[in-house]
Amino acid sequence: KQWYQRRVAITAGGGRKPHFVKLSKDETSLIINTESDSFCVDKQDDDYTLVCKYNVTNIGYSDNGEYLCTAMNNALNDEEKIATTELQEINVSKEVIVSLNPSSETEVEYGSTYILSCTVEGGTAPHKVTLAKPDGGGTLTWTRIGDDSTLSCTGDNEVTCTYELTKNSWSDDGSFTCTGYNYLPTDDTTEIENNAAVNIVVVKDVDIALTKDYSTDEIYFGTGFAITCVAEGGRQPYYLEFNHTLPDSDTPTQLALYDSENSATPDTVTVVDHTLTYIHNISSSVYENNGEYKCAAKNYATSNTVKNSTKSLDVIVVKSVSITPPNDLNIDYGDELSITFQVEGGRSPQLVTLSTSVHSNIINWRSANEDNSCTGTNVLTCSVVITAADVDYSYDGEYDIGAENRAAGNTIKTDNQSFQVTVYRDVSSTISVTPSTDDTITYDVDTSITCNVEGGQKPYRVDLVTPNTGNLTWLKDASSSSNLTCTGEHVLQCEFTFTSDYNSDGDYTCKGYNRVRNSTEKTKETTISLTSVRPTEVTINGHSSISVLANGSFSINCTIVGKPLISKANVSWTYANDTHSID
Repeated sequence: KQWYQRRVAITAGGGRKPHFVKLSKDETSLIINTESDSFCVDKQDDDYTLVCKYNVTNIGYSDNGEYLCTAMNNALNDEEKIATTELQEINVSKEVIVSLNPSSETEVEYGSTYILSCTVEGGTAPHKVTLAKPDGGGTLTWTRIGDDSTLSCTGDNEVTCTYELTKNSWSDDGSFTCTGYNYLPTDDTTEIENNAAVNIVVVKDVDIALTKDYSTDEIYFGTGFAITCVAEGGRQPYYLEFNHTLPDSDTPTQLALYDSENSATPDTVTVVDHTLTYIHNISSSVYENNGEYKCAAKNYATSNTVKNSTKSLDVIVVKSVSITPPNDLNIDYGDELSITFQVEGGRSPQLVTLSTSVHSNIINWRSANEDNSCTGTNVLTCSVVITAADVDYSYDGEYDIGAENRAAGNTIKTDNQSFQVTVYRDVSSTISVTPSTDDTITYDVDTSITCNVEGGQKPYRVDLVTPNTGNLTWLKDASSSSNLTCTGEHVLQCEFTFTSDYNSDGDYTCKGYNRVRNSTEKTKETTISLTSVRPTEVTINGHSSISVLANGSFSINCTIVGKPLISKANVSWTYANDTHSID
């Protein structure tokens, strides 16, 4: 066995003392003895025999081989004679020994180049070496005979095998076992084996890959999506946290927590091959999915130092703006008018307007202004109150709502909706005359009767009854057949003009019609009584003077016209300085 001292003794003899002795191994000379050398000495009590000795210390595999001794002397008639021994084979015996480099647990940086070596030594040359990779990763094999080896090895009695760890892979993290095989020196059928193992720790600072399953910057409202967080590292990450923070908020919501050091190992986090994986699935996106998603992870890397990694991404849920108008509103004249509606959009609506044909800026809200007409983010609630003192017929009619936002690709989207406000008020009517004094009209003068009718809903009919023309009517939906002219909407002004005469005396009645809640018909009439007046007019014979014959006769005709009826008349004349009168 190795390290055991052994001597090779060679005895050479002859009729004359040998004068030359050579010891060779594998045809290489080890010693050459001549008479002056000291390798050989005379055999005791024998002058014809030399004993040559070659000492071998610290025996190693290089001492294996075939040894041959050659001697020479001069025999009869000084004829030179040579003698040799038969070949003697020496085999150094040693059990198989296996060693690995590195010999103890070693950290290897992920992605780096690292060579693992296995040395197998044996007294009879090892004929097979295997290297088993971690966690069932397979076994590499080298055999001295054959060309199907999968492990690179070189050497004879000492075989060195090398394996380069796979870059960017966790497959080499774990325990490697090297096993060597040889045979007993005395029995080439009995196989001896031995092995050695070493643990390789592939180290890498934890790193996070945070991805979403859609390629655009935005996701449409109602569309499902998934966010995947993969934390990778060596040593195995022990901590993963996944949070969501809404826009304009500083408070995150925890969606997942894995912490193996504190026994928090939920099924939602998958542990495979130096990775922790969490998938956040949303079946139908809503505005509450907007915001920042953040994934944080920890592991122990080189020298068991704690390493941290954090990644985040934003989710933007987009939807074209849409308006939900209020139902049609019914109010009474002089009541407060309260209007509330919703505007929805993702991104959040930027502009909202409310107007009528009369009132252009009831609401003019912009997101950039400090205006509380609309509140909210993606769903705005907009409201306005018109005080009772301000509510009149101008607020009756159609209201238009307009809105604008930026949806997918920051494209401007708009929507417009309308609703109806009905201002209810029972119909009323008034009547007046022009010219008029104390309910009287002047005979034979152009006179105007004005009939005013007011109401909400809008009056749809007006009747004017007069003593001289009978019934005059205005119809909203049949104006072509009306014989009364009216203008206006909620407040109608109807005009009737005539030349007064004695038939103009009597009652004038103005009657208005409208419909209020539940289509209930309402009417209102107003009557005035008018009397025509005519100043007294006097004519005599129809002339200012007359001529008569002397001693003749004549008559004077005095005509008096007036209204009211003439209550007294006086005719007087003067003749020959005599005045006469008749009452």
